[in-house]
Amino acid sequence: MPGCCLAALKATWQSKELKLDIFAEDQAGNQFNVEMQVANEHNLIQRSLAYFAGMVNNQLDQGVKYRDLKLIYVIFFTRFDPLGYQHQFERCRIMAGEHQPDRLLNFIYLDVTAPIAQVNPALQRLCEFIETGKVTPNDPFILKLE
Repeated sequence: MPGCCLAALKATWQSKELKLDIFAEDQAGNQFNVEMQVANEHNLIQRSLAYFAGMVNNQLDQGVKYRDLKLIYVIFFTRFDPLGYQHQFERCRIMAGEHQPDRLLNFIYLDVTAPIAQVNPALQRLCEFIETGKVTPNDPFILKLE
């Protein structure tokens, strides 16, 4: 994904600054924010919405139409069950509109401590790496991420 960087978004001088762990944009202009959350402060939904709002605001240059907003993915890797559903993977999506099949907003939560794997093997190895700090030598997915 070209355009990968650490980012800070701030709408006005009065706004709370949003520091994104990893911000990336693909060739189509879709935006990705990947976050790590170690402590459960019981505000993950609110944090997700704040990041989403900042990313939308970042897309809205003068003259840009709301219907031209690109897809946004807010992804959290956590060391706790973020929504209390006892699943490793949770996804919440908000549609862009009744005539658009695209999901404008995609929240994805991954609990790296979950005892039951629900994701594909490559992503599971990444979760295990986040949890344990250990990676299989020459893991193709981790090497690609590097």
